[in-house]
Amino acid sequence: MDYNNVSITTVEGEVKGLYKLGDVSSKAKGTTKLSSEEKVKERAYRKLKIEAAMVGGNVVLLTNQVSAGSKVGYFGSKAATNLTGICYSNTLPDYNKFKQLIGSKSNFSAVKQFKLYASDSDVSQSDIHKSFTMHNIINENGIVYLEADLQDEHISKFQLVNYTADSFSIAYQNEDTSYNIIISLK
Repeated sequence: MDYNNVSITTVEGEVKGLYKLGDVSSKAKGTTKLSSEEKVKERAYRKLKIEAAMVGGNVVLLTNQVSAGSKVGYFGSKAATNLTGICYSNTLPDYNKFKQLIGSKSNFSAVKQFKLYASDSDVSQSDIHKSFTMHNIINENGIVYLEADLQDEHISKFQLVNYTADSFSIAYQNEDTSYNIIISLK
């Protein structure tokens, strides 16, 4: 929920030395043909920041922006903005410290879910009670992935976003929906 702290830049030099997490994108469309192009653009930028925060990013290098204003008339169209970028972070979860933290434990409880559908304008959050069974921890160029089973999901690889003494957070995408799940260590 700290997506307001995510910075967006178009200057490649500003991401030098940061860790690349992957691609992010967002789309926003006006609800009517009279929607403000500026409000639609603000919504798209907000969604891009949410996408980045959900995977642990704090900077997005904007690589493409396409905006169109409303066109009134019989064949008119609504204002729309499409954004794409590359997500970066100045820190990554420490693989060895995370392995030490969880020890030999492999069964956990997922307790909170943050979800952003592609068509939503904001992230939703809810308390959940799902089992999370971890099979393997992988370090891919500094990014930590967990091979695991999350109850009711058909995804088996999750990105470790961060961890504390009490919980850890994972991120994944399923079709056009992004998720960030809090897993309890207690």
